[in-house]
Formats: sequence, structure tokens, C-alpha cells
Amino acid sequence: MAIKNINMAKVFSSANTKQSLRLVCDYINADELEVNPENEIIYGKLNIDDLKAEIIRSGGVKNPIEVIKKNDKLIIISGHRRQLATLQAFNEGKLSSKKVPYFINDTIKSLDDEKMAIIGRNTQREKDFKTRFNEITILTEILSKEVQNEKGRFRKNIADRIGISEAELQRYWDYKKFCPEIKEAIQDENSTLTFSKAAELRGLNEEEQHKALEIIKQKNDISTMELRNLKKSIKEGYNANDLAKDYTPKQKETSKNEKDNKLTNQDIEKEKVVTKVQENVDTIKNSEIKN
Repeated sequence: MAIKNINMAKVFSSANTKQSLRLVCDYINADELEVNPENEIIYGKLNIDDLKAEIIRSGGVKNPIEVIKKNDKLIIISGHRRQLATLQAFNEGKLSSKKVPYFINDTIKSLDDEKMAIIGRNTQREKDFKTRFNEITILTEILSKEVQNEKGRFRKNIADRIGISEAELQRYWDYKKFCPEIKEAIQDENSTLTFSKAAELRGLNEEEQHKALEIIKQKNDISTMELRNLKKSIKEGYNANDLAKDYTPKQKETSKNEKDNKLTNQDIEKEKVVTKVQENVDTIKNSEIKN
């Protein structure tokens, strides 16, 4: 049977949008669909509590699950959480059926296509640092094979696919340059050094990173401005005795006397111009009188 409520935005966000998709859907028992191992590699364990409650209220899944056919098996591309939530709700007796709508996408031919499609279908989900980093690592590896990509367009291509700015993408790329201890601190949920804050330490070598990390560990929390001052104190010999102080160079304020003197000098220059013009006028008049 044909299903009309297909989420077309998700369907056509894959790498193969120029090819036609077979959008005829049918129903199938959720446990007959195979979980895609690439999905767990990228996104890890799935949290389905909120989705399960929504599916129960709706009486089942309404948005079709996208699959590919591989070795006579139906492998999920988009809909892992919907499948898992349906099976849990059914086993708990909160759904009368474990059937879900699905459709086969026959345009996905390679493993790279699978990975890009999985990522492309998950642009709306909120993601932690590790998940986002996994997405960027995979897309960078796949798209780097397209040698015709110019450097600027290559970065923009990846940023657009994931839905982040090019500057943020560059920060993720630079993450690889951090020493193992800083990487560990970023991924530690109890650490005060978040990924966005750690980006302020880019440009420090490994020895300098260790020095910065030792100072960071001594503080209960550290702000972005403090990290900037810390980097200056290490990299540029900047003597930041108080990291919380704003060491940004201030524009020198003009004193009242300086302003008065400036105005006076301007008046003098104006007076000189007026005098010169008047002298020229007088010269012209005298010349006319003589003539």
C-alpha cells in the first residue's frame, strides 16, 4: 500500500538525490528489519524514552522507516530509534502491533553511501561532542576522496551537510592536534574543560598544552577569557597575574586638555585658511581697480 506521509526532507538529503527513489511503502514487523552496524558506530547507544512515549500516544510509527536491501536482508538507514521504541512498547504491552511502515531506498549502492545517508537523516538530532566528532571524521574521510574538491569548497561542503559553521568545523579538525590528556578532559563529563573552551588553546604545542592543563585542573571553573589569557601567558610571555582580569588593550582616552588643544589647533588652521582666502580676494579687487 502507498503511504503519503513520507518525510521528503529526510529522503532527499542523501548523497544520491539526483536518482529516483522508490517511495512505495508497506508494513512489516519491526523485528524483521536489521539494525545497521554503522549507525551504532556513529551514534552509540540510542535514547528512546521520549520517542517511545510519543509512539505509544500515536498508536504506532507514522513516519516510514527507510531501509536498503542487502544480501536478502532489510537494513535500516533511517529509523533505528523508531524500530527499537516500537519493539519495546510492544513487549511492554503498550502497543497492540509491532508493525511499522517502511520503504526501500534502492539508490544507495556503497558503504560510503550508507554512512552519508545515515548522517544525512540525523541532522535534526541534538548531539554531544563525541557524536558530532564521529560524523565529521567519517564525512571528512569520504569526501576527501573527491579530489576535485577545492579546499574552501571541501570545508563548506562538510559544514553544510552537518549544519554547522565552517569555523566550528575547523575547531573539530584541530581537535586532533590536542595531546591525549586534553582530549580525555574534553570527553570527561565532570571536567570543566569543554570542547568550546578547549578551542581557545589551539596553537599550543604538546608541552605548552600540558602546562595549561595543569593550571586548568587547579581551578573549579575557567572562563573563555581566562583561557585566552592563559594561552598568552604561556605562548607569548604575557604576564597575566590574574587570569580573570580583562587584559585586552584599551584605546587610550583623550583628556579634556588634549581635546581643548585639539579644538584650538583646528580653529587656528581654519583662521589661516580664511585669512588666505581674504588675501586672495583683496588682491583680485586691487587688480580690477587698477585695470
